[in-house]
Amino acid sequence: MEKITKKPNIIELAMKYRQVTFALFGLFLAFGIYSLMTMQRSEEPRIDIKQAVVYTLYPGANVEQVEEQVTDKLEDFLFSMEEIDKEDTYSVTREGRSVITIDLHDYVDNEDLEIVWSKIRGKLDVIRPSLPNGTIGPILNSDFGETTAIIVSISSDRHSYAEKKDFLELLEDKIKVLPKASKINRLGIQDEQITITTNTEKLARYDLNLNHVAQAIQQENTIKGTGELNSNAFNVPINTNALYDQVDQLENQIIYYEPNGKTVRLKDIATVERGYSDLQQKIIKNNEDVLALSVEMQQGFNIVDFGKDLDEAIVQAKELLPADVKVDMIHSQPEIVEEAVNHFFVEFAIAVIAVILVIMVLLPFRMATVSAIASPVSIVITFAILNFLGLAIHSVTLAGMIICLGMVVDDAVIIVDNYVEKLDEGMGRWEAAWKSATQLFVPVMTATAAIILAFLPLGFMMTGVSGDFVFTMPITVSLALLMSFVVAIFLTPYLCYLFIKKGVHKQEEDKKDKKPTVLDRVQNSYDKSIEWVFKNGKLSLGVGTLTILLGVFLFSKVPQEFFPKLDRDVFNLEVWLPEGATVEKTEQTVNEIVSDIENDEGIKSISSFVGESSPRFHATYAPEPPAENYAQLFIKTVDAASASRLLNTYKTELANKYPGATVRVRQLSYQNAPTPLEVRVVGENIDSIQKVASQVEEIISKSEGANWLHSNWREKYYRMAVNIDETEANRVGLSTAGVSEIVGGLLNGVPITTFWEGDEPVNVILRLDETYRKDVTDLSNIYIPTPMGTSIPLRQVAKLEAKWMPGRIAHRNGLRTVTIRSEAQMGKYSSEILADATPKIEALQLPAGVSINYGGDLEDQNENLPQLVKSLGISILLIFLVLMFQFKDYRKSLIILSTFILAIPGAAIGLLGLGHPFGFTAFLGTISLIGIVVRNGIILVDYADELVRDHGYDLRKASLLAAQRRMRPIFLTASAAAIGVVPMIIGGSSLWAPLASVLCIGLMWSMFMTLYIIPLMYYLWLKPKNESTEVKQLNASVI
Repeated sequence: MEKITKKPNIIELAMKYRQVTFALFGLFLAFGIYSLMTMQRSEEPRIDIKQAVVYTLYPGANVEQVEEQVTDKLEDFLFSMEEIDKEDTYSVTREGRSVITIDLHDYVDNEDLEIVWSKIRGKLDVIRPSLPNGTIGPILNSDFGETTAIIVSISSDRHSYAEKKDFLELLEDKIKVLPKASKINRLGIQDEQITITTNTEKLARYDLNLNHVAQAIQQENTIKGTGELNSNAFNVPINTNALYDQVDQLENQIIYYEPNGKTVRLKDIATVERGYSDLQQKIIKNNEDVLALSVEMQQGFNIVDFGKDLDEAIVQAKELLPADVKVDMIHSQPEIVEEAVNHFFVEFAIAVIAVILVIMVLLPFRMATVSAIASPVSIVITFAILNFLGLAIHSVTLAGMIICLGMVVDDAVIIVDNYVEKLDEGMGRWEAAWKSATQLFVPVMTATAAIILAFLPLGFMMTGVSGDFVFTMPITVSLALLMSFVVAIFLTPYLCYLFIKKGVHKQEEDKKDKKPTVLDRVQNSYDKSIEWVFKNGKLSLGVGTLTILLGVFLFSKVPQEFFPKLDRDVFNLEVWLPEGATVEKTEQTVNEIVSDIENDEGIKSISSFVGESSPRFHATYAPEPPAENYAQLFIKTVDAASASRLLNTYKTELANKYPGATVRVRQLSYQNAPTPLEVRVVGENIDSIQKVASQVEEIISKSEGANWLHSNWREKYYRMAVNIDETEANRVGLSTAGVSEIVGGLLNGVPITTFWEGDEPVNVILRLDETYRKDVTDLSNIYIPTPMGTSIPLRQVAKLEAKWMPGRIAHRNGLRTVTIRSEAQMGKYSSEILADATPKIEALQLPAGVSINYGGDLEDQNENLPQLVKSLGISILLIFLVLMFQFKDYRKSLIILSTFILAIPGAAIGLLGLGHPFGFTAFLGTISLIGIVVRNGIILVDYADELVRDHGYDLRKASLLAAQRRMRPIFLTASAAAIGVVPMIIGGSSLWAPLASVLCIGLMWSMFMTLYIIPLMYYLWLKPKNESTEVKQLNASVI
C-alpha cells in the first residue's frame, strides 16, 4: 500500500489552533470598535484647493489702466513659474484694483505648497518696484483655499459698536487657546475714525485752505523730547505731551489768529465727528448688525470633538458677557459633519441589516448565520486598519463600506455553500470544513483580486480635486475585500464545522413535508430555463446581443451631470448691483430681499454679508473678492428638503424682482467651477469679444432651462476723468501728481494725525463735506491749495470728462475672456441646455482673433473623464492578466470579461428608471460593477473547468451543471450586494444615489445574463472543432 504524506494545510492549522485564530480576530475587532468611536470625522475627504489670490490696489486708475499697468505685468511675471497652471489662472480687473486667482498644477504636492507660495511672494517682491507709483501691493493671500470650521457671531441691540468689538475679542481669547484651533479671523469689523469735515466757503472766509488746517493739528498733536535734568546720580528726561485725549480738545484746536487777535478754532470752520470709516462691508444676521469670527481647525483632529471644545469655550465666554449679548452660529462644520456621518451610519446599519436579512431569507438558518457573520467582522476590522493608516470616517469611506457590504459576505457564502455540498457527498465535518476553503482558495482569491483591481487604479489615475475626493474609496474597498477573504478562509471554515452539522439534502430527508424555500423555487425555475437556453442557443445569443445594443441606446438617453449639487440645509443668494453702486445701496437691496423671504416656511436664519463674501465654508465654494456692489445671503433652512423647495421657488421668483439688481440663487455643488454652464469668448479686442458674447448670451437665453444668465464682465459704469492742464498747473506751482493727490484727499479724505486711546489708534481724517462729493459742478469749483500759499478752483487747472468704462475686464490664461455663465432650472441639466445651444454657437461667424471654448461641468468632464477611462482600461487589463494567470486560456478570460458588457443595459436602466444623470459617481458605480460581475463569472467558469478536468464531464454537461450548481451562490451574492446599496438609493443623495442605482439594477441584470449567457458561451466557444454545422454557426455568431 502506497504511503501518503499529508502536507500541512494553513486553513486546517487555523482550525486546529482556533484559540489563536479567535484571539487574533478578537483583538482586531476590539481595535475596530475602538476606532469607530475615536477616528477622525469629516463630512468629505480633505480637498486641497491649490489656489491663492494676488490683490493689488491702484487708487484712481480706471479699469483699462489697471489692466495694462498692473494685471498684465503681474500675469506675465507669474506665468514664468512652472508650478502655476496658466489655463486655470484667471484675473478680474476693476476700477482701482486687480485680483488674480492663481491655480497650481496638480503635480504640486500638498507638502510643497508653502514652499511654492513663498517662492511666489519672492517673485512679487521683485516686480513690486516696477509697478506704477501709488500702487498698494501686490499681496498674496495663500489661505484662499482653506475651509473654515465655524463662523460665530456676536450681537446686541443695547451696546455700542466699540463694546461689541470688545465682546468679540473676549470670545476670541477663549477660542484661540484651544489646542485644536488654527487661524481665527474677525469679520464685519469697521475701523473707527474721527472725521473733520469742512467746506471751501468757510475756509475762504479766513483765507485758509486744507493744508493750513492739517499743519495746525499735526503741530499740536505730538510728543516731543525737550531735554533732560542732570543731577549727580540720575538723568531725568523731560518731554512735552500735547497728544489729544478728548474729541473736544480737537474741536477747540486753534487754527488761525485773525489780525484783530480773535482766534479761529477748528469748530468754527469744520465739524468734528467720531464714528467709523466709510462703510465697505458689514454682516447682518436676522436683521441685526453683528460681528463675527471665522475659526479653522488644525489638521489631524476630530472635528466633532473640536466642535464640543468650541461649544465649551463659547459657554465660558457667555458667562463673562452681559445677558443681552447673543452668541450665534452662522456656520458650524462640526454639526454638519456629525449629522452627515450619523446619517451615513444609519444607512450603513440599514444596509447591514438588509444584507443579513437577504441571507437569512434565502438560506437555511445555520448557513445564513455563519455567512452573515462575515459582514460585520470584516467591516469592523477594516475600520481598525483605516484608523491605523490615519484615514478619517467621512462620506466616501462610508460609501465604500456600503458598496462592500454585499460583497464581503460573498466569499463566506461560497465557502459555506461548498461545505454543505461536501457534507451531502458524505464527507466528515472537519474535513469538509477545511477542504471547502482550500478547494476554493484560488478562485475566491482571484475573484477578490478582480474586484480590488477594478477599484485600485482610481487611487493612482485621478488627480486634482477629483483625486482628493475619491482617493480613500479604493483603499476602503480593497481593505474590506481583503478582510472578507481572510475571514472566509480562516474563520468561516471553523464556524461551519461548529454550527452546520448536516448537508442540505440530509436536512430535506429529515423534513419530508418541508415547504420549498424561495431559493428552492428560484433554483427549480432556473434549472428548467437554462435547459431551454441551451436548446435554443442561436435565439438566446441573439437576445443577449440585442440587450447589449439596447443598453448602448439607453445610455445615449441618460442626461449628464459630472458633479452634482450638494444636498444640504443651506443655500446662498448672491446679489450684484451695477458697478459703482455704494455699499449703502447694496445693503438697502439686501434688506428688501430679506424682508420678502424671512417669513417663508422652512427658513431658519439669514446671515447677510454686505460688500464681501463669507469665508470659504465648503471646499468648492470660492469666496468673491470684496466689492461694494456685492452681497451674499447665507440662508439656513430647517432641513435639506426645505432648501430644495425654496431653491426651486426662488430661482424663478427672485431673478428679476429687484430693479437694478441681479440675484443668483446658488445651491452648493461638488463642482469647482462657479456655474455648471460656461461659454468663454476669448480675444484682445474688447468690442469684438463683447459683441460675440452678447450673441452667445442671446442663444443660451432661448434654450429651455437656462437660469441666471450673465456675463462676468458686468455692465459698463460711469466714471469722471480729471484731465489736468499740465502747463497751467505748473504755472501755479502744481504737478499732475500733486493735483491728483489733493483732489483725492479732498474727496475721500486724507489722514492727518492719530488719536490714541491707550494702545488703540484712531485715525483723524480731513475732507470736504459731501456736497462736493455728489455733484460734478461742485467738484469743479472746489479750491485746491498751491505751494504759493493761495488756493485756486480746480477748473482753473483741469477739465472734468464723463466716460463709460467696462465694469470689469476678466482674463483667463492671460487673455481677455468674456465668460457667459448660466445656472440650470431645478430638474434640468446644463448638458441638456448646452446640447441645444452648442450647434448655434458653433455656427457664429467669429471676428478675426476671437475664439470660443467651454468651461463649467463640461470642462470638469473633459478633464476627469479621460482619467476615469484610463483607470477603467487599466482595471480591465489587470483583471484580464489575473484571469489568464488562473485559467491560462484567453478564451475563458474573455468569456468572463464579457459579463461586464452584459451588465451595461442594467446600468442604463438603473439611471433612467430612477431618474439620475450619468456623472462622476455613476462612473465609479460602473467600475464597481466590473469587479462584481467578473467575480460571478470566475466562480461559474472555475467550477465548469473542475467538472471537465476532475470528473470527466463533457463541455455541454459541465456547462449546464456548473450553471445549476453555482446559481445559488451567484444569486445570493448578487442579491446581497444589490440590497446593500438600496439605502443609498432611498436616501436620495445626488452624489451617491447614481452610483447605487448603477450597482443595484446593473447587478441584478448582469446576474441573469451571467447565469444564462456565460454557460452557453463557455460551451460554444470551447467546444472541439469537430462540431456540427449549426454549432459552428452559433460559435461564429458568438465570436
